[in-house]
Amino acid sequence: MVAENFLKELKTSQIVELETCVRCGACSEVCPVYEQDKSIISVPALKLQELRKIIGKDVSILGLISSASKVNLKELRKASEAAYLCTLCGRCWIGCILGIRNRELREVLRSMIYKAGYIPEPLKNIDKTLMKYKNPYGSNGRLGWLKKLDFQIPVNVKGSNILYFVGCTSAIRDPSIAESTAYILRSVSESWTIMDNEWCCGSAWIALGNMDAARNFAERNVKEIESLNVKKVVVSCAECYRMFKWEYPELNVDYGFEVLHISELINKYLNEGKLKTGKRVIERITYHDPCSLSRLGGIVNEPRNVLRQIIPREAEFHYLVEMPENRMNTYCCGGGAFLEFIHPELTLKIAEHRLNQASKAGAEILVSACPICKIVFTDAANKLNKNIKVYDITELVAKSIASSQN
Repeated sequence: MVAENFLKELKTSQIVELETCVRCGACSEVCPVYEQDKSIISVPALKLQELRKIIGKDVSILGLISSASKVNLKELRKASEAAYLCTLCGRCWIGCILGIRNRELREVLRSMIYKAGYIPEPLKNIDKTLMKYKNPYGSNGRLGWLKKLDFQIPVNVKGSNILYFVGCTSAIRDPSIAESTAYILRSVSESWTIMDNEWCCGSAWIALGNMDAARNFAERNVKEIESLNVKKVVVSCAECYRMFKWEYPELNVDYGFEVLHISELINKYLNEGKLKTGKRVIERITYHDPCSLSRLGGIVNEPRNVLRQIIPREAEFHYLVEMPENRMNTYCCGGGAFLEFIHPELTLKIAEHRLNQASKAGAEILVSACPICKIVFTDAANKLNKNIKVYDITELVAKSIASSQN
């Protein structure tokens, strides 16, 4: 059974990569999902093989590029489960001996599945919710976190130096991150504002497989931001950072402002003396690199530099400890790309592995720089009765600043 031309989803370079994969399985050695699941359909390389079956090409690169472009819907339906058994963390790319960008090919596969209407049942409601509410959580209270603050937040102020793009998860599921970020920005004499009409950055659409909606949301966000004539956009979400910094250009959505993750901005403020920290954290901290911020975003040093400013300087190596899989090789939290909505037990197992690594490193506090990571680790620590505290980096910095002002 065949359908319309979906091969336009694939770039020529991706077709070459699809043919280049030799199915050696090296990617499975580093895949958090396969490590915890062990099912054959969770092997990243075999998902590429599924993609080859779908487009019906088992010959040469030339054949892939030049042959009639039809998609096998029967194979597409079968591939749905495997395609979404993934957090899109990109670690398979690190493990691949040929450097194949398996993650991007997985996005193409999801796009084909979405267009054919075969996305997993648990994600169909998210699809409708995202379109209706402009966030995946079905909330109309995106600005509800403002009510908890004891100071005024500038909203839609044109010409500000900084726009804080809060993001769906920080605004709705873990507002303490939004509150902490606002407190940090308020502590510096620099003009800033938020928007009262944010839409999802588009990351959720890419996870579902709807690239057209991701592009539409990106274009709309950029239009609204540029109407405020701000110089910089600051985000506290790793997914928002990856979208604005790297995915928007890939979606052919251009903009004229600078994009920073809050950890970059805090690091800059500390170096310039614009921020002053106070009481030091006298507990051993380990930093978890969010996949979208580190491996997919390139930010690894700034968060660690910030943490060094809030622990005892004379005993830095005692109070800031590293887990074995860190920086570009970071281990996924398990919550990305809606895996927690389809396979919550698998997300829990992946998070448990990371929590165990933190405990073995001697950490009393696990810090990340992404609201999704914080939520997943907090939930896992509670369910598994792990004796470790979980924070976002903004929360620790905000507490330290507050102590310096008392």
